[in-house]
Amino acid sequence: LSIGHITASAWLINKPGTHALLMHHTKLDQWFQPGGHCDGDSDVRAVAIKEAQEESGIFGIEPVSNEIFDIDIHLI
Repeated sequence: LSIGHITASAWLINKPGTHALLMHHTKLDQWFQPGGHCDGDSDVRAVAIKEAQEESGIFGIEPVSNEIFDIDIHLI
């Protein structure tokens, strides 16, 4: 029995900052920023970038900050 896990996500925005990419999560039927499970990897930033690349097909992702943007706890 697992009580929780860590996921990492990234807000992909265009250069002017006027648009963001959201992905539809079929199982939850909701829209989210690209991301995925860390699966034990402690480098959450690297996981966020990897997942964003895999899910979006965009490989020129450049972080605008190294700071944590947001931390949420979700009961799903």
